[in-house]
Amino acid sequence: MSDDRCPTVHPKLGIRCERKARDCWGIDHIGTRESGMAQLWRNPDGDGSTPMHDYFRAWMEAMEKVTEGNENDR
Repeated sequence: MSDDRCPTVHPKLGIRCERKARDCWGIDHIGTRESGMAQLWRNPDGDGSTPMHDYFRAWMEAMEKVTEGNENDR
C-alpha cells in the first residue's frame, strides 16, 4: 500500500490501518492479520463508535468463534 494510508497502528498487534488517510474517520480502523483475517479496532482516542462499528465488531467476534471452532475440530 502507498504512504497515503491512515498512520494508525493497532496497539497490540502492530498492524497498520489499511484505509486511506482521507477516507478514515478516526473512529475505528481496519487491518489484516497474518492469518488473512480482518481486524477491526476502535481508535482509543476516538469519540465513541457508530452503529456500523458495533455491527462489524459483533460480526468479527462471531467469525473468530466460528474459526476457532473449526480449527479445534481438526
